[in-house]
Amino acid sequence: SDFLQTIIDEPTAYCTISGIAFHYIIVSSNILWLLHIIHIWITLFFPIWSKRLTKHLNLIHVSVMVITALICSIGPIVVLAKYKYILTRLPAIICVANDLDVVFYSSLLPLSIIIPLGVSFLVNIFWITWKVGNIFGIYMHI
Repeated sequence: SDFLQTIIDEPTAYCTISGIAFHYIIVSSNILWLLHIIHIWITLFFPIWSKRLTKHLNLIHVSVMVITALICSIGPIVVLAKYKYILTRLPAIICVANDLDVVFYSSLLPLSIIIPLGVSFLVNIFWITWKVGNIFGIYMHI
């Protein structure tokens, strides 16, 4: 019992590295998904402005990747500096920060904003393309 409590309370290198990787990958993949959906939405709704930006597309993609990497690294850096990643249960599935407020504000709150925002953009894209473009092979009068 004392051995298991020590494993849960004291972070191991595996737990720290996997906690950082999980935290970073979950937040960054959702941010990049949202930015991709917004890019499609802008291309669909503002085609003239989008065509003007195509010559700067590589610069835009690189700058978005760098900004996303910097923004997403804030959460793991804060957890490493002030808190620690611990096992939530055994067998070890995931290591999270030991303070639930940090977990909420660094991962759950951004995800609860990013995912509904991306879904609303996606629904808007599908609705407009269905209304205008007949992409599903069904003719609908709206």
